[in-house]
Amino acid sequence: MEFISLKSPERMEKLRALGKLQGTADALQEGIPAKTPASRFARPERPAGLDPRQVICLIDANKFYCACERVIDPSLRGKPLVVLTNNDGCVAALTPEAKALGIRRGMPAYQFRRLVEEGKVEWRSSNYELYGSVSKNIAAILSGMAVRIERYSIDENFVDITGIPGDPTALGRAMKERIYAWQRIPACVGIANTKTLAKLANHLAKDWPVFGGVINWLDLAPHRQEKAMSITPLKEVWGIGSRMGEALQALGIQTVLDFWKMDPLFIRARWGVVLERT
Repeated sequence: MEFISLKSPERMEKLRALGKLQGTADALQEGIPAKTPASRFARPERPAGLDPRQVICLIDANKFYCACERVIDPSLRGKPLVVLTNNDGCVAALTPEAKALGIRRGMPAYQFRRLVEEGKVEWRSSNYELYGSVSKNIAAILSGMAVRIERYSIDENFVDITGIPGDPTALGRAMKERIYAWQRIPACVGIANTKTLAKLANHLAKDWPVFGGVINWLDLAPHRQEKAMSITPLKEVWGIGSRMGEALQALGIQTVLDFWKMDPLFIRARWGVVLERT
């Protein structure tokens, strides 16, 4: 899917104004522990193929189905909540409060019926019309703050902010805050110069609350980037499926850092150009 161009003289004036926002958080927090395992298939040198001028955000709504249900029923906020599949057969989404009770995604509904009967957890049937409407609203909000957007999924949007003056982190925070203010949907933002790295930064933003839900990969010093990759499982790399992940793990590649250190020529010879580009 290609980016949809949203560039116009009027919108660019608004974006320049947004670009004057000041940063509100330190992206170089010391909270990520150090761990740097060696790879058996080390790259000869770090490639310089990335375009540092490109800036991409991935905005991902947190617990989207549950968040939408809380929008129309504020009494659900703070309570354990699960959203069931179409036939109410199993769990499609759940909140951290429900997860703390031992409920898991994909769990059959009958397995936690007692918790429902005891009033310890709330449940709702899937309402895809509602979720689709909220998703469109979020895309509309972002379209007023970006050069181009791509609706990747119902709860994820890639946003191109290349060329917008000011601090990208501040703009990412402004997007997150506006989505919550206008739609009451919490979100996390990952910022980088490729979609793959933006996805990784978004994953880290979810796992590390100290960053306030926004991580700008471009602001992290190289040793911070390596530490972040060293504690992130290989499965979090966008585009690596289960079978490919198992093949890589059989070679001792367990983390994102292990994968990043591999020789691109070896990857291309064994798996092709797509994984080499990843």
